[in-house]
Amino acid sequence: MPTITVFGLGAPGDSYRESRTATHELVVTEPLPLRIDIDALVTGGRATPRG
Repeated sequence: MPTITVFGLGAPGDSYRESRTATHELVVTEPLPLRIDIDALVTGGRATPRG
C-alpha cells in the first residue's frame, strides 16, 4: 500500500522528525494547505474505489 511520510524540523539544532504517515489521502495545513490523493497519484489519476 503506497504511503507518504511527512517530516518536519524539530527544535533548533535538531534533525528532521517524522510527523505523520498517510495512506489514501494526505491533508496538511502547514506550511500551506495541501491535499494529495495518494491513490490517484499512484494510478495516474485513475483512483479505484475504497471499500
